[in-house]
Formats: sequence, structure tokens, C-alpha cells
Amino acid sequence: ALFSVDGERAAIGVLAGIRSAQLVLGKWLAALPLVAVAALTTLVWAAAAGCGPADVARLTAACGAIALAATTWLVGAAAFDAAPRPGGAAPEGEVLAAAFEQVPTRPGGIVGLAGAAVLAAAGVWLYLREPRALAALAVPALAAALAGWRWVDRVWRRDALG
Repeated sequence: ALFSVDGERAAIGVLAGIRSAQLVLGKWLAALPLVAVAALTTLVWAAAAGCGPADVARLTAACGAIALAATTWLVGAAAFDAAPRPGGAAPEGEVLAAAFEQVPTRPGGIVGLAGAAVLAAAGVWLYLREPRALAALAVPALAAALAGWRWVDRVWRRDALG
């Protein structure tokens, strides 16, 4: 729901002269604490499990890398929901609107969430089978980020020009 809940407020960025890259980067930076929480949780778990310092560091780094790829994918795919539109995520005054504010309801958010889960699962599988191949997760994540940025850029220019 990174972009879809903006609704009519998305036009403010266009009017304020915010570049599309700034918007996507800002949304990505807002999601980065998820990466830190995942790495920190892994660090605590590995240390509590009695893993040696090298294993703790390796597990924490792998988890951080997997979470970074999944988060980058999520933001890139969710960017396809970025478009000024009336109504936001739910009509004003709806009782459940606040509860479902962060639930993806549009295609970009759903694809982003599902793809992030697939990337995370692939990352765990790669870590267990071939840890050196974890860098391959960067390819789909960066592809989604680039595609999402290009979409936002296209929407931005369309709305800014008329």
C-alpha cells in the first residue's frame, strides 16, 4: 500500500515539483527499517541460539541482503499503483478504512507483496544451497525498482503536462 493509499494526495507531489525518482527513493527509504528489523531479529536469534560470531555475522548479512532485495522489489512493484486518483484506499468515514490502510488492494501492491515473499523464499533456498548466488536476487529487485520508477515518471509527466 506504499503508493495506493496516496489517492488524490499523489497530485501534491506533481504540483510541488517533486521528481519521480525522489518519490520512489523516499518510499524506498521509508521501507528500509524493515531491512534493519529483519537483520537485527536474525542477529538476536542467531546469538541466542549459540551460533559462533562468524555464523551470526553470516546469517545477519544474508538476512539483510534478502530483506533488502525483497523490499526493493516490493517498492518497485507497488509503484505501479502510483497515480493521482480520487478516493484514496477507501471512502472517507468508512469504519474499516484505518484498519485496511496498509493492506494492498491494487495490483501493484499485491504483486509487490507476493513477489517479495517469493524473493525471500528464494533467498532462504539460495542461502541453504548456494550462498554465493544470493547476489542474483538483486536482478529482479532492481528490475522491479527501475520499472516502477519509469512508471511513476510516466504518470508524473502525464499529470504534470495535462
